[in-house]
Amino acid sequence: MLNLNKTLKYLKIATQLLLITIKKSFILPLHNLWIRKVHKDICNGSNNTYFLIVNHMGDTFVTLSILENSRKYRMLQDNVIPIIFEGYKDLMTYFPFLSKKFLTWKNERFFLMNSRNLSDFNGFILNSSRYNLYIGILEKVRYKNLILIGYKYKYFKTFIKHIVNTNNISYARFDNYLKFILGVPFDIPTKLEFQRNQINTEKALAFMREHNLKIGKTVILAPYSNSVPSSKEEENLKMFERIAKLLDLKGYTVCTNVDRKNSEPIKGTIPISPSLDILIDLAELCGYVVAFRSGFTDIVANSSAKLFVYYPKVYIFPQISFYHYCSLSYIFDNPDVLEIEGDRNKFVQIIDNVL
Repeated sequence: MLNLNKTLKYLKIATQLLLITIKKSFILPLHNLWIRKVHKDICNGSNNTYFLIVNHMGDTFVTLSILENSRKYRMLQDNVIPIIFEGYKDLMTYFPFLSKKFLTWKNERFFLMNSRNLSDFNGFILNSSRYNLYIGILEKVRYKNLILIGYKYKYFKTFIKHIVNTNNISYARFDNYLKFILGVPFDIPTKLEFQRNQINTEKALAFMREHNLKIGKTVILAPYSNSVPSSKEEENLKMFERIAKLLDLKGYTVCTNVDRKNSEPIKGTIPISPSLDILIDLAELCGYVVAFRSGFTDIVANSSAKLFVYYPKVYIFPQISFYHYCSLSYIFDNPDVLEIEGDRNKFVQIIDNVL
């Protein structure tokens, strides 16, 4: 019996090694060939139609911003169509060009399990590691002018290699990664030329009245980041509690942005959960935002609100810190954003000095 268990164990290991070998020898090279082909087609202004899957609130907003401005400056035609999470549909109010033609998805398993049932699509799925890598290879192509790509496909290392080889390490930012994939110049702006929509402004004003928020004297706290688990660590939450007490003593109305995943407001603050289409208006009307770096901050960085953002001291790649890759002041060309990396006491002190 013991020998049988050993044999089964070794057989399992051998099978895993065989699968890894097959993946490296056949599946990955084929996948990378298709990635290069798609990237070349996009850069060459192909007549193909590309459906671009985007996920996560901040990633979605930044991607849509780049697409919108690329369309506006005629760097891309209308053949790149975003597919966004249905819950982020309200973001389209900020993107007049893209809002004319976009799709939504309800859950990630849809693309993994039912891609053949997508009525407008019979092409290749080139996607991120969160989806099975080989699914794109197995899809049958009926209409070659329809290609579905995922913005997080295996292109990051190629991007970093390009940046390092050209001695442009300062360009290693999330927005430039997306521009690199889409084949548009790095100098295409990410920041929106935001024009207030009267309907949304009225909605934001009504929201403020409903929650007793004072115009120009309210601070929105945004302590949570769904993509950075450390935001929920006790030390970080205590930092926001200190900030809330400090601002309350200074006479500010203090509220906390909460959602379904993060429903607890910072102690002594007003919980708010505004719809995405009024976030920029709301931030401007309130006047101030104090936040842990998150998708929420990508949106409000396009407002005229005074923004304070805390970044954890972590590295996502050798030589490239989380701050370097995700800095709002660089991504949105907004030097007025006050950003602190890894020093909680300094972050609190700056807020105390400025407000």
